[in-house]
Amino acid sequence: MTTLNGMSNLLRQMLARAIAGGIFYPWRACEKILRRPLGAAAYCHHLILGVLRRLRQSWRVSVRYRNVVDSSKCLRLELNLCQTTQLWHFRTAGRYDAEWLGLIAAGMPSADCFVDVGAHLGWYAMTIAQAYPSKRVLAVEPDPDNHRALCAHLLLNGLERIDVPACAIASRNRSAAYFRNPLNDGGGGLRPLEEFRSGPRQIRAETYCARHPAFRPTVTVACRRLDELVNGPCILKIDVEGAELDVLYSAEGLLAKQSIRLMVIEVWREQRGEVIRYLSRFGIECFLYGASEPLAPEAGTERRIVDLLALDRRWPASQQILQRMGAWPPRFPAHGGEPCANSPGLLDATPA
Repeated sequence: MTTLNGMSNLLRQMLARAIAGGIFYPWRACEKILRRPLGAAAYCHHLILGVLRRLRQSWRVSVRYRNVVDSSKCLRLELNLCQTTQLWHFRTAGRYDAEWLGLIAAGMPSADCFVDVGAHLGWYAMTIAQAYPSKRVLAVEPDPDNHRALCAHLLLNGLERIDVPACAIASRNRSAAYFRNPLNDGGGGLRPLEEFRSGPRQIRAETYCARHPAFRPTVTVACRRLDELVNGPCILKIDVEGAELDVLYSAEGLLAKQSIRLMVIEVWREQRGEVIRYLSRFGIECFLYGASEPLAPEAGTERRIVDLLALDRRWPASQQILQRMGAWPPRFPAHGGEPCANSPGLLDATPA
């Protein structure tokens, strides 16, 4: 990973922000005139992404953002704005998933370790490692391309002490096929993909592969149980594109010992009820963004993918964390590359 030329980097950032603003602000103006939404935030985001991709195959920028947990420190990222999730990082200007990171940080003083399962570029892992240098941090990322980018970002930020096992987390130690998503740099996983999706864009996997014969839809990765990687009180973030239940099965020993105090989990609709039921066996309750009451297994939500706070309320810090979440604004930031239009620090943030 090479540092970009200063003036060239600045011009690329300015042009990218001009393109994003030139699309977003007319979009929002039309919504206000018509008094109805023209679509989810992801629609506008993918329109911006499409324009950037038409202009360049690769749009690389180097950025530096304040740590949202410890504002005295900064993190550097080198991003390709032609990639879905990396463009979200750029547009949120260092505030990506700031609320969830704040909850994790509130629990870190009484945890020994933070585990980022599905680390992508390492945003969560680096934020926590930089703010809590005495704590152990693991960043688990099985995708080979993302793993290389993760290691490069750790080197760039002087955080090589973070453990970065090149594996997936699963209920059994084995080798498995990892299914890559060419439309979303953070959208691969252990679940077979019948179609490739990214926000409003989707295409049948077999159709895409026929049109792009050079694309490798799967790679073989090692799988490890979380019980074997971690010992002691810990906090988890899980973003594994539909394989979250298997990750939780791999942590059965930790859950039984009440070692997992808090989790932020991206959960797919078809697994939501099972995830809530499984965690309830260990006394852990799940909460939607800003909610004060736990979510029932049979409860439905409008969104296909939601973030849940999974919390053991026997833990002394749990009440403070729930109070902190209850003070959040009434909106839903979607973790894992789909933040809502009103997230703090987002380029296109405007009053509701």
